[in-house]
Amino acid sequence: MKETTIRNLAYELYKQEWKQTHLSSKRIRKSFCDCYAETKEAEKYLYGDEKPLSYEAYIEEYGYDGDIYSCYEEFLENEYLDHGYMLDLFAGPNMKEEMMEYAEDVIKLLCKKLLKEGGVRNESVLSKNGN
Repeated sequence: MKETTIRNLAYELYKQEWKQTHLSSKRIRKSFCDCYAETKEAEKYLYGDEKPLSYEAYIEEYGYDGDIYSCYEEFLENEYLDHGYMLDLFAGPNMKEEMMEYAEDVIKLLCKKLLKEGGVRNESVLSKNGN
C-alpha cells in the first residue's frame, strides 16, 4: 500500500498547488455561490433520500467555471512522472522521506510500463536478485 499512499499524497498536493496557481479568491467564492444556487434548484426535483451534490462533487462535475485540475489517472500519467515538477511539489525540509518514497514508486511504475510495452525482454533484469 506504500505506492498508493504516496500517490494519493502527491495528488492532494498537486490539487492544492493547482488551486493556488489557477484560482483567485473571487473564483472560489463564485464556485461556492454557484454550488449553492445549483443545490437550491436541485432540491425542488429530489425524491426520497436523494441529496444534492456536495461542494466537492459539484467541483468535480462542473469545475471552477469549467476549469479543473487533472483527474487522478491523468495526474499519474503526466505530472506524477514529471520529476522536476514533483521535486518542487515535495520541496521542504520535512518532505525528504516522501520524496524517497516517490522516487521508489516512479522506478516501479516505469519498470512496469517497460514490461507492459515490451521494452524489457527479461523480467529478472528488474528484480534485485536477478542475474
